[in-house]
Amino acid sequence: MAYKRFGVMLDCSRNGVMKMPALKRFVDIIAAMGYNMLQLYTEDTYEIEGEAYFGYLRGGYTAAELKETERYCRERNVEVVPCIQTLAHLGGIFRWNRFRPLSDIDGILLADEEETYALIEKMIATMRECFSSRYINVGMDEAYLLGLGKHLEKHGYEDKGKIFFRHLRRVAVICEKYGFTPLIWSDMLFKAENHGYFCGENEPIVRFSKETIEGVPENAGLIYWYYYLSDKEAYKKMFDSHKQFQNELWFAGGIWTWTGFQPKNGYTERTMGAAMDACREYGIENVLMTLWGDGGKECSYFSVLPALLFVIERANGNADTAAIKAKFKSIVGCEYDDFALLDVADVCAEENSGRYMFYSDPFCGFADKSVREGEEKIFRRFARRLKAPAREGEFSLLFAFMRDFAKVMEIKYTLGVKTRRIYRENDAAALRRLIGEYGTLARRIERFLETFRALWYAENKPYGFEVQEARIGGLAARIKGCGDRLKNYAEKGERIEELERDLLDWGDNEKRWAGPWSAVVTVNTI
Repeated sequence: MAYKRFGVMLDCSRNGVMKMPALKRFVDIIAAMGYNMLQLYTEDTYEIEGEAYFGYLRGGYTAAELKETERYCRERNVEVVPCIQTLAHLGGIFRWNRFRPLSDIDGILLADEEETYALIEKMIATMRECFSSRYINVGMDEAYLLGLGKHLEKHGYEDKGKIFFRHLRRVAVICEKYGFTPLIWSDMLFKAENHGYFCGENEPIVRFSKETIEGVPENAGLIYWYYYLSDKEAYKKMFDSHKQFQNELWFAGGIWTWTGFQPKNGYTERTMGAAMDACREYGIENVLMTLWGDGGKECSYFSVLPALLFVIERANGNADTAAIKAKFKSIVGCEYDDFALLDVADVCAEENSGRYMFYSDPFCGFADKSVREGEEKIFRRFARRLKAPAREGEFSLLFAFMRDFAKVMEIKYTLGVKTRRIYRENDAAALRRLIGEYGTLARRIERFLETFRALWYAENKPYGFEVQEARIGGLAARIKGCGDRLKNYAEKGERIEELERDLLDWGDNEKRWAGPWSAVVTVNTI
């Protein structure tokens, strides 16, 4: 089928703001693949005239950079649709006194305040100055605590659906003033009905009330986003739910870049293959593939080029694997299968065990209950495969980054399990070897950080990498400290209290899913 818009959204709000040369190269590649739309997800990572604290020290795009992006994309027949937030996900600005009066709760703007809408108008006016598209993505997703903070204190309790729709109408009027058609992520419509954002196999479609349907302005488009299903019919059932609205319907899928350092091209193919089949059969005309940077943009967006090509080819009904791989080589200059190695075959591919076992503490690692000795061998195999000469060229630094990650993980992944066992067995020879591994691991972590630094500065503005240096540098220091304590135990018999304590079951998280760095590095206060 013919799509009106088939685009990519790049998250530029989770520390990593792509540099212009890297962004232009990325645009060149996706344009050659057939994408004709780009959205740069910018919460506060763009500059607003007269608002010095908006995105302060976050590396936001200047108006000149956004205009240059528009010009460059237009020459390649790629429409740039501005993508901002006008309700939630704005916690970054509330650290400054200038914006605290506009905070409701949990990164959510205070609705029903004139100063709030004055700020939103500045946002939208900035986007109109920089971009020519008639569309603007104004966000409005995941504002689940709307009305339960300062709004509650000022106005008393009110159903969040009523507050949401009143706010949406105000924003839609501002958009119309500047010649924009607003797009919103649609999850809050379901929350207005106290319903989850999913229709399971045995669940009927969501039936919306008249109040909810009429609450959405006629000029607003709805973006149904979902990234996790491999069932085509489930996606279509959600499309049916959305069709109760007369508004234009978009679909946003996920190219998995947000669960750690490694991409998930394979998992993307399984989930988005089904989604693209559903879009094609249902006649969805506008599709957006999102690349999120949750956790601080640990994953390079260039690492998911195979998934990006696979998705658009599948959306167009092409299932010829050989043809897709040949097209990838002609566009990217590398083999599709080589790039697929960047997944580093996470031991549990749908989840982010790579991230949480990278940061898991060797003495207090509660996640150790979910791993077994021997599982680290998979990283050893991939470290060898990522060394091959064919991995050189334009993306050699990306391959080196994932190779160095795999070399860390071939020791680190099960280090806590091994450490606890050897300590309790009190095997002197094994303990000496283990202490040597700690030294080797500390050096590998330092090497990984060096490679990561080079890759980051090649792709992104410098802001945000201080977070990675604090995290990874802290990990290296912790590994050294634990190694020294093991040495003291071996030489002086100084007991290690943490290793004498049995680990408890990890509960629901035993399925190897965990959140960001702060949730997995320690159970203590950060």
